[in-house]
Amino acid sequence: MGEIKQIVPANGWYAAFEQEDGGVNFAKLAVWGLTKNGEIVGVEVTPHRHENVAEAKNFKGYYTSEQMKVVLESRSGGETPVSAPLNWVAEYSAEQEAFNIGSLKQILEKNAQKIAKKQNNGYQIFAICRTSIEAHAFCEAMKRIQKKAEKSESKAKSKVERRKIPVFGQSEEH
Repeated sequence: MGEIKQIVPANGWYAAFEQEDGGVNFAKLAVWGLTKNGEIVGVEVTPHRHENVAEAKNFKGYYTSEQMKVVLESRSGGETPVSAPLNWVAEYSAEQEAFNIGSLKQILEKNAQKIAKKQNNGYQIFAICRTSIEAHAFCEAMKRIQKKAEKSESKAKSKVERRKIPVFGQSEEH
């Protein structure tokens, strides 16, 4: 597996594997990983290893929990739904403190234009999704993570400030 430089949770996503008898087996994904070469991969984590599930010979595709239910219900007929392509992007700009959602094609075109002009739009892609709804869900999850981090940072800062309270009778220049 290529070296992963960024991860995001893969809540509700599964990898499908074709079994020898023609059935389908599912493994819950832990995270989506962005490799150094720009590939988005689903990663399954066990206590002793982590692996890019797409490297398996019998890998069929990625499925949401809803798609998985359809597959499981239709197993007797042997049909499986076609996995939707990854067409939506969620990105964030720390400079602008803003989230952006757009089609993969749109975002890649904008980025190519900026690169051609030797510019940076300040946005970093943190999720590539199958639908705009999933992209919005990733943005909402990231907002919750940011708020939690801000609260932790605020608590840590107040602890440090409490330690700096001067003791009566001592100067601050010790």
